[in-house]
Amino acid sequence: MIFCIPCLGLLLYYGILAVFFPRYRKEVKLAFDCFWKKLTLRPCVQGFDQKIKNKTTAKLMKHSPGLAKFVHNHFDEIMTLFTILTIVSIVYAAYLGINWFILYNSPCAGSNSTVCVG
Repeated sequence: MIFCIPCLGLLLYYGILAVFFPRYRKEVKLAFDCFWKKLTLRPCVQGFDQKIKNKTTAKLMKHSPGLAKFVHNHFDEIMTLFTILTIVSIVYAAYLGINWFILYNSPCAGSNSTVCVG
């Protein structure tokens, strides 16, 4: 199942971008198609994950060839790490939002000071 996590990360990334920038909606469709095909144990026809990997490596090559080589060799692991971090932060933000807006538990409710520290 870990093989489809990089495509899920790309889907989340482009999904968030597509909300604000309509030019990324085509990439969302390709990312969803890639994720779905990898989830059903089929290869991506378009090679969307390879396309993004190559674009990222090419941009890094201008600044740091060593970093570009590392990213190119470990792209799936890096995308898996960023996807897990993204999912964890979304879940935690949702928890905080539910706790604050729905349950009315302000982060400053138990504080004796006039300034909310966090």
